[in-house]
Amino acid sequence: MRYYRSGANYILWALYGLMVCAVLTMQARTFCLLLGFEKVQWYLLVAAGIIFVLFFLLFLPIRLLAGKMGDGRKEGRFGRLLEGLYLILIIAVSLALRLLGMKEAAEGGRGGVLAAVSGFPFASLTFSSLYAWLSLTLSAWMQDGVLAAGFLRPLYETLGILLFYPSLRALAGRIPAVCVTASLSLLPFFSDSYGTGGQEGFFLTASAVLLLLAALYLEKLSDKKKTVWGYAILFGIPAGAAVFLDPIFLTFLIFALWASLFVSGAGSAGRRAGGIVSLLVSALLGFICLSALQLFLSGVNLMEMLAGRFAPFPGLSVHGLFAAASEGWLFWLFPVICFCVFYIFGFFDQRGNVGSVWLPSFLFSSFFSFFVKNAEPESAVTLLCWLIMAGMGIHSACCRERRRPVQEKEGSEAQEAVVPVSSVRPGEPLPNPLPGPKKHAHKQMDYAFEPGEDEMFFDIDQVEEGDDFDL
Repeated sequence: MRYYRSGANYILWALYGLMVCAVLTMQARTFCLLLGFEKVQWYLLVAAGIIFVLFFLLFLPIRLLAGKMGDGRKEGRFGRLLEGLYLILIIAVSLALRLLGMKEAAEGGRGGVLAAVSGFPFASLTFSSLYAWLSLTLSAWMQDGVLAAGFLRPLYETLGILLFYPSLRALAGRIPAVCVTASLSLLPFFSDSYGTGGQEGFFLTASAVLLLLAALYLEKLSDKKKTVWGYAILFGIPAGAAVFLDPIFLTFLIFALWASLFVSGAGSAGRRAGGIVSLLVSALLGFICLSALQLFLSGVNLMEMLAGRFAPFPGLSVHGLFAAASEGWLFWLFPVICFCVFYIFGFFDQRGNVGSVWLPSFLFSSFFSFFVKNAEPESAVTLLCWLIMAGMGIHSACCRERRRPVQEKEGSEAQEAVVPVSSVRPGEPLPNPLPGPKKHAHKQMDYAFEPGEDEMFFDIDQVEEGDDFDL
């Protein structure tokens, strides 16, 4: 897909740059503290040096090499075969790595499930309680319920990774899709996830489903020959219900609404507005349905329910996710932040402007995790947004927007100089900028036979005395 760009995107880009540079500085500070530099603020120089190295030693060389290699958008049977092999490999690796820790996940998941179901069933309709209900339902079907819950986690996490690829492939391209799925499969981003019962993977799987529905909606919106309201409802109702279960899922609703404003090929403004209104109404419908169910089950009034569910959580650290996890996962999170820095430089001429529509969702999820609620399950969605922007950074370095050169005119008219408008005198007609018919070339007529000098005379000039003419 391709997206337009407006002035608001530049404001969001500035906020994105401030956010990424602030997190990079925090990581540099943690690194300096680990090395023992506590008194002098070396981390500011370290952060500035990292940005300098990223731009001059990595971003610019990659951009130059990508420009020399040319446009690699040719799609063929070999490319589709490689994508299929990649998906098979990534599924196998994801399942293998998660099945190796299945026993530990089952033992650690016991405490997580029991903690999530205190006051269960349906004391509060949240995403964590939904996960606990699914785990208990599976436990009732099988003899060893804890082991079943541990086996469930590799399945739905791998399913989420599999769903992420086609959705991101359609929305952003092959490079971000490969970066996100490979990172989710291989890197241990979630510390102590076994103790929380694997809720992070469940959040990611739900995010993959919502993102796939959003991709379907935006694909139909970008094709003005197809109706869009049905796909808007298909995405809006689950998105509204997910926002009620956990406010962090507002990230994907914000993305779909913002992308609807700037996706190319949507046709008239009325069609674009119709899709947005259908999306908002259906999301509100899904939110109201779960709100009514929560009021029926809990017995509290509406204001108490909304205040308890959406009020800011006091007493949380402003450092949020990355500061809390930096000591244990500095090595894993640092490359993600560095690739996010790439997008600061590649924002201006990225192919298709595919990264600009993710900026509101990225800023919302980061603000939510840093300042509102930095619990570990919700941080999975924030990390997903950072991974997506890291993929956008790599994409912006490798794939720049190519301006189509104006085709040169062929023929004799291409040699004629165009008269500038400023040189036209008053009263004279303006030159026609449109190509006209070829000018007629005058041909010079000549004889096919040229007589010699001795033959250049008329017969009457050679009359002799004896000649007799009948005059």
